[in-house]
Amino acid sequence: MDAGRANDTQRPSETPSASPGRRAFLLAALAGSVTVLTGCEPPASSSGSRRLPPAPDPDGGHVQLPERPPAVPPRLVVLERPLPPQAEPTIRVRVATLRPPTRRLRVEGDGPRVYIQDANGQPKAVATPATIEATLDGWLVIEAAGTPRAGTYEFASGALVMKPVPGSKGIRFQSDVTGSTSWPFEIRLTHRTDEAIGAIDIVGHVQMEAYLPGVLAKELYQNWSREAFLAQAVAARSYALCEMAQNATRHFDVVAGEASQAWVGATTHRTSLEAVQRTSGMVLTWDSRVVPAYYSSCCGGRPANAVDAIAPGPFNAIPPLTVSASSVRDCCRAAPTWRWRMSLPTGETAKRIAAWARTERPAMAKIDGVRSIDVAAVNAAGRPTSFRIVDAKNQTFEIPSERLRWAFNSDNPGLPVVRSRVRSGDFTAQVSAVSIALEGRGFGHGVGLCQYGAEGLAKDGATWREILRRFYPSADVVSTYGAKA
Repeated sequence: MDAGRANDTQRPSETPSASPGRRAFLLAALAGSVTVLTGCEPPASSSGSRRLPPAPDPDGGHVQLPERPPAVPPRLVVLERPLPPQAEPTIRVRVATLRPPTRRLRVEGDGPRVYIQDANGQPKAVATPATIEATLDGWLVIEAAGTPRAGTYEFASGALVMKPVPGSKGIRFQSDVTGSTSWPFEIRLTHRTDEAIGAIDIVGHVQMEAYLPGVLAKELYQNWSREAFLAQAVAARSYALCEMAQNATRHFDVVAGEASQAWVGATTHRTSLEAVQRTSGMVLTWDSRVVPAYYSSCCGGRPANAVDAIAPGPFNAIPPLTVSASSVRDCCRAAPTWRWRMSLPTGETAKRIAAWARTERPAMAKIDGVRSIDVAAVNAAGRPTSFRIVDAKNQTFEIPSERLRWAFNSDNPGLPVVRSRVRSGDFTAQVSAVSIALEGRGFGHGVGLCQYGAEGLAKDGATWREILRRFYPSADVVSTYGAKA
């Protein structure tokens, strides 16, 4: 993620009705007086002697966090975290977006055919391969020459619903955007309304337990410990349920990528499949509601509060997502991004911040050069929560640490594409006329489960339940549907 990875869109900020316990915590959180234990020392039952070996570079297979959140339709303002579901839900996953000039999609199915729902909701068998073209007021489906009928069909506006033949391997799409990919579940093509005319979302409707193995197979290295996979399964399920609640009014819940959770679709990876099956229906809760179980690659030893790194408000202001001085840890020390250094060109970076700020933080759009960047505030674990920037005109700007990372990493018209992205908002900066030298920790927003930390704890003998207790203190694991364990 920021897979977790969580995206950077606005979270709710209004206070819902709350139990006396939650009200007391929220008041304490606002006063900065909450103490929560989330240390990473091995549990008493741990062997205490096995250490995590150096891991390969994260770019070699482990999906990292988003560097710039993609444009998405507005999300629902949810004042309360969702209750645990009583039945397995269907999650809507946006797998790709087609934009002009791409308006055509090739589709194939076993049989060879797929079923496309007509205006009356009845399935219509379409011979494949076929081509689907978006029109201004609907869809055109053209069966390829040489198929039994080679017909052309028009479908009304709205989502175009496609279903694979029962028992088949699914529907295979091919385009410049999707490449050649098979999806063994219902697919809906939807015209976007938040972009210029012509953008189309490809959204898969998948049962939750069929969705999660593809998340685990992409989020973690495939040779990592089973206990780390089990912990990730519960976290990913909890996160997905909260995203479904947040996005109930739009046509998809999550993105199959770093803006939500990474996802490969169907997978045969055995550990991922077994981890999801063993934890079927299990979620993290606090105060009887599901915890938005954010996670990232490596916290660098200093985790973040969700209200600082994700968004303020009661949705995130809960004990499982709040750190204390005892939260400092070293279980992710084996990560290649445990510590890092990099350099940014000063002049270009100042222009990048100003360009980013014009749409994301208008008050900073007038920034003129960069003279200094200093830590303005830290959380209880010592991780920076905001930075103070002084420009060439001695103007002073304060910006949350994660937002400064987005600004550093933003690609803007008229500027070179970012060559090396800042890995986290936990760093110190030395500014010269030529360069900005950064020394940093970790990779990602640092909230919740640290994936390298989870693997480190698993190597030291921690169980998946112990791992979850370390990263989401005071949260409970609850079985809602599926197997009990």
